[in-house]
Amino acid sequence: MKSSTCYVPALCLMIMSTVFAVLVSAAPTPPPAGSVTDRTYTAHGQVHTYKVTVPYCFDPSKSWPLISANQMQSEFLTDYCKVALQVPYITLPNCYNDMEDILDIAKDINIDPYRVYQTGFSQGGHISLQSAWQYPHNFAAVVPSSPDLRLPNQWFYFNNIQQLRNVPVRIVQGDMDDYIDGTLQVYETMLAASCPVEMMTFHAGHSYMLFTALPEFNRYIRTFFDANVLDPFPKTVYHCIEFCQAASYSRAFWVNGKLAKSYPGGLFGVNPVFQVTADSANNLITIDSADPMISGFDFYLDSHLVDITKPVNVVKGGQSIFLGAIPPDGKVPVTLYTTYVEPPSGSSKGGSYPAQYVCNSEEKVLWQKLDSIRCAVFGVCNQPPIATEASNKGRNNGLALSVFPNPFNPRTRIAVSPPYDGQAAGCEKVLFEIYNLHGKLVQKLLTAGGSADERTGITWDASGLPSGVYVIRALAGNATVSRTVTFLQ
Repeated sequence: MKSSTCYVPALCLMIMSTVFAVLVSAAPTPPPAGSVTDRTYTAHGQVHTYKVTVPYCFDPSKSWPLISANQMQSEFLTDYCKVALQVPYITLPNCYNDMEDILDIAKDINIDPYRVYQTGFSQGGHISLQSAWQYPHNFAAVVPSSPDLRLPNQWFYFNNIQQLRNVPVRIVQGDMDDYIDGTLQVYETMLAASCPVEMMTFHAGHSYMLFTALPEFNRYIRTFFDANVLDPFPKTVYHCIEFCQAASYSRAFWVNGKLAKSYPGGLFGVNPVFQVTADSANNLITIDSADPMISGFDFYLDSHLVDITKPVNVVKGGQSIFLGAIPPDGKVPVTLYTTYVEPPSGSSKGGSYPAQYVCNSEEKVLWQKLDSIRCAVFGVCNQPPIATEASNKGRNNGLALSVFPNPFNPRTRIAVSPPYDGQAAGCEKVLFEIYNLHGKLVQKLLTAGGSADERTGITWDASGLPSGVYVIRALAGNATVSRTVTFLQ
């Protein structure tokens, strides 16, 4: 069957297309470690400003994961930034122009293309879910907090969340939140659709507390991000093309669905969906399902999916619709039909029309753009996704606690040696809890920000306490360690 050309109206092309070029005219100039900085850039003729936090443990020679955060409201933005400085991630609070902001900071900080994440509170949690179903290839995982997505007024979104089968999602919400019933419906709907979803609750109402306290942020949000790395070439792709006004969200990973018609006002509640599977053993692409509004596809094939040196067979409904060589750029376009038969609905009488092939014209998705920047600016090229230590074996609990002198009178230096499992070392402040032998907590000490020594250690002055043996418990991130010390007067 004849291949089709992706058609995009001129206005939509101007809005949605991204002219991607990396101009290496100067060495990268990353913000300093332990900083919260406002950055400005111009894109598509408009000036954009965004905020970036760079953690205390930042090392410009390493590749860094990134968290895009939505709806970090003014009443807790400052406290959230303080937490972000202690987390081994680059963070963009209030990231309203996600992709452009991420691409801008990637020119000065080596961003890992396969470890970009999104979170947000309330409406920001809603935006996190929406971004994931619109651009499932952008994020290795998302954590919407109190996402404010509920029936019946947002019924049309429940079709979309069922297609989030390529994006790991952890929903978190206060157990006394007035909106928790709607969130449970979201969770149950996704679970029934076999989405990779989990839900955690904490004891609170509609609260942003997870973003203002490091232990809670680590437990509910960071642990999920630590454990997930993007798979850029999933064997089966599931996707809904939201709104349909110019197929702005037609692409998912290596599959771009084409629509027979553009709907300028959107088409709420009936967003077309598709499912496509790659079979490397048989060099086969199977269109498992495609709504009638989908008139064709572009497949961006790679050696991770098929043998690109051999002909590929594209099949739908048991019938081959394309059999041929894969072009050098890997792009294989296919047409499902040339005449669109629109059924009557609402004010439309329906009818038969020549099929258009409306789709998002971007040739590269976010991870590919980041990968190109990383290669051009930092010389890190063709590096595949690497699972984190956390994704392989869980958070490293190999924290070492030193006390010197021991025995002591009346002061001693307490310090931890963090588990050096990547950038995690030294980002977090450390909490030291001191107990007597009866198990009573007698003192709490929290390290300061600043240098590595200030973050990982502190001097304990035991003046005023009786001589004896004490137990010191250190908590750094999700890791803990304890040891005894002797105070002799």
